[in-house]
Parts: sequence; C-alpha cells; structure tokens
Amino acid sequence: MKIPANGIRINVTDVGRGEPALVFLHYWGGSSRTWTEVMALLAADHRCIAPDHRGWGQSDAPARGHDLADLADDAQAVIETLAP
Repeated sequence: MKIPANGIRINVTDVGRGEPALVFLHYWGGSSRTWTEVMALLAADHRCIAPDHRGWGQSDAPARGHDLADLADDAQAVIETLAP
C-alpha cells in the first residue's frame, strides 16, 4: 500500500495481527524486502509494518534528495497513519 507522507508516497508492507505492532526500518540503500522472512515468522502474533524509505524500494524519490531527518519524519507519518 502507498501512504502519503511529507509530500511523497511511501510504500508500506503491513502484515499480521496482534499487539504490539512492530515497525521494521531497512538499512541505507535497502528496502522493506530486507524484513520479509522475519515478518513471516512474527506475523502470526504481531502486526508487522515495513516501509520503503523515500527513494528506495517502491517509495517515491523526491527531486531535491533527502536526509535522515526526512526518513524519521516519514516513519512517524507511517506510524501515525496506521495507528488504530
């Protein structure tokens, strides 16, 4: 699914059910696919959320580039959007 965040669209994988929800952030240059196997193991008991950071995976890449503060703001926007 794509979530609007800070002027772009962030691609998010959201699987499983249960509390607490777990949010997985990938390394610089990776994608949410980094966490596919881990989420498959945990999804029976936990909601697992893994966004693609801006510019990676299937998320939009802003023309102006990005920095770590942008990635943190995007993660916060994803969490707030998906909160129950």
